[in-house]
Amino acid sequence: MKELLMSLCVFITSMGMVSAHGQEQQQGASQVREQAKERGLAQREAAAQKREVAQEKREQKHALTDKKREAAREQLDQDDKLNKAEHKARQAAHQAQKDAKKSKYDMKKKKREARRKAKEAKRKAKKNKNENNGID
Repeated sequence: MKELLMSLCVFITSMGMVSAHGQEQQQGASQVREQAKERGLAQREAAAQKREVAQEKREQKHALTDKKREAAREQLDQDDKLNKAEHKARQAAHQAQKDAKKSKYDMKKKKREARRKAKEAKRKAKKNKNENNGID
């Protein structure tokens, strides 16, 4: 009987220990779950921060690219204006050359015409003189 009582005591005590152990396990499991939640939350926050940093870097890169693109566009516009101005200057110089050549040609033409008219007038005068001499 004593043995039975003793084994019953051991059994009850061990049940209490199992029960206490089970509660500890449950508390430990809830702590583990809580820690996992905290780790997951921390990981999500870290990932969100990482995404934000990456987004900021992309925006900075795009802004820099846009600035470079705008600067290149302005440079091209300035180059175009300069090229147009140079082209107009070349055209004006060419037109001036053409005008000078034309005026030179016109002057030569006028001189030739004047010489021709002078020769013709001289011929007519000579012819008139000869005719007048012949009449006398």
